[in-house]
Amino acid sequence: MRIIKAVLLIIVINLVFCLNSYSAKDDFIEKKSTHFIAYYQNGVDTDFIQDIIDSAESYYNDIANKLGYHRYNFWLWDDRAKIYIFPDKESYQKETGQPEWSGGCALYQEKKLWTYPHAAGFFDSILPHELGHIIFREFVGFNSDVPLWFEEGVASYQERSKRYASKIMVKEFMSKGKLFTMEELESVKGASDIADSVTAELFYAQAVSIVYFLINKFDNYRFSVFCRNLKEGMDFDKALDKAYFSIRDRQDLYKQWTRYISE
Repeated sequence: MRIIKAVLLIIVINLVFCLNSYSAKDDFIEKKSTHFIAYYQNGVDTDFIQDIIDSAESYYNDIANKLGYHRYNFWLWDDRAKIYIFPDKESYQKETGQPEWSGGCALYQEKKLWTYPHAAGFFDSILPHELGHIIFREFVGFNSDVPLWFEEGVASYQERSKRYASKIMVKEFMSKGKLFTMEELESVKGASDIADSVTAELFYAQAVSIVYFLINKFDNYRFSVFCRNLKEGMDFDKALDKAYFSIRDRQDLYKQWTRYISE
C-alpha cells in the first residue's frame, strides 16, 4: 500500500498543475473560517464540512509552526484558501477531470483544493500534503530555485505517517548501499524520471528525511530563514549557506544528512 501511495503522489506532480481553474457555481453554499472558505452543495453532510474546515485550520497552524512561518499570518479575508467539496466521487471526477483513484487535488498558485465526502486518504494524507505545497509556495514564491525533491519533501513532511516511516526506510536503503546520490535526487524533475514504484518510494523517503534533518537537527527558525532566502531570489546553495552557516551547499547538506542518519 505504501508503494502504491508513493506512485500516486508522483503522478499528482503532473496532474495538479493541469487541472482547469474551477469556481463555485451558483448552487454552492459557503462556509467560512479564519483562513478557508468551503464551497459545498445541498446534500453534503454539514458535519463533514465542519470536519474539513476544522482539519484545514489545524493543519494550517501546524504546518506554519513546523516550517517556522507562524509570524506571517497570511490567508485572511479575501485571500483565504478555497476548498470545493462535491457531493460524490462521480461529480468530482466529472468537474475536475481527475482519474478514478484521485481523492483530491489542488492548484497551488490559486490556493484551491477539490475533494468529495469520505475520499480515501483525504484527511491524513491528501489535505496535509497539498496544504504543505500551497503554504510553502505562498512563502517562497513560484519563481524560486527549488528542486522538486525539496518541495515534495516539505509537503510529505506534513504527513505524520510519511515523516516517521521515512526513518526506517532510509536506514534500510542505506544499509544496502542503495540511497540516491544528491545528483540523482536533483535529476528527478517529474513523473517521467521515476522508473518504478520502489524508486518512487525511495525518492519520497529521502526527500522527507532531509527536510526532517533541516528542521529537527537545527530548528524551524533556521528553516524559515532558508526559505526566506529562496523567496528573495538566492539560489539553493547560497540560501543554505546564509541560513545554516555550517552547511555550505547541497552536497554538504547531503554529507551531513547521511552522517546524521547513520548515527
